[in-house]
Amino acid sequence: MFVNHEILLKGLEERIGSWSPESKLGDLFIDQTDFLVRYRHYINNYNTALATLQQNMKIPEFKAFVQAREAQPECQHSDLQTFLLGPIQRIPRYEMLLRDLLRKTDKDHADYNNIKAALNKIEDIMLYINEQKRNSDQILKVEHKLGERVAQSLWLSNRKYIAEGTLITTSSRSEKERYAFLFNNLLLLCKLDPPPENGEPAVDLYHVKETIGIEGQLIVLPWRAPVNVPHSFVHIEISRKKYMFRSTTVEDTKKWHENFIKVRDEKDADSIGNVLKTNRKLNATTDE
Repeated sequence: MFVNHEILLKGLEERIGSWSPESKLGDLFIDQTDFLVRYRHYINNYNTALATLQQNMKIPEFKAFVQAREAQPECQHSDLQTFLLGPIQRIPRYEMLLRDLLRKTDKDHADYNNIKAALNKIEDIMLYINEQKRNSDQILKVEHKLGERVAQSLWLSNRKYIAEGTLITTSSRSEKERYAFLFNNLLLLCKLDPPPENGEPAVDLYHVKETIGIEGQLIVLPWRAPVNVPHSFVHIEISRKKYMFRSTTVEDTKKWHENFIKVRDEKDADSIGNVLKTNRKLNATTDE
């Protein structure tokens, strides 16, 4: 990313070095900012990095090392925590810059539409990163409920948390109550771990009883309200295998139906490619 910032900086310096009333800047932010989506990796792990720093600062040797480096003139009286915060603020600062530049640019200026398109692009990237951060936080909560061994498989770049709660698997022979974790491409059916006999709290609250991948085609049958029966059911089909679920109430069962509909309708909706494709279409429209 440092190289990408250098390319953007060089382009800005060249434009400003030969500045005239007709000069443009907006196109640089349109062409040279796709890399900003990669900030999601840093932002998703920022809290962990901060907690790790705070924990290690309790070690005298590490604390002395960090403080010695912070005292160097190059740091300009800023501590390591301030430097860790810098990348978090980078994209919002671009957004503020472009918003201020747009406000101070005449609408009939040749760069006005470029600046507007660049601002829209940065806002879309910020929205995407914020959604990825919320998703990362949700998956981290699931990890704490399942334990590290199982949770390692949850950290895939395209994994999106959807919902969790009680889900009862139903067949012609029996019903089994499970605690379910639903993702855009995975359904985990879990069972609550019994408390340890020694009275210590359970390390893992749940253990996985069944893993259902949702990589193939997902078919969700239409919702049907119960008539003269106490329950409604969610009927789905994944790669030609049929499942029937319900929850403890009709209302909760309907919510699960809506969640499976969401998985079906929004598969791959949060991919990076879709975010950038939307902006390219916007830019093409603006150029016209």
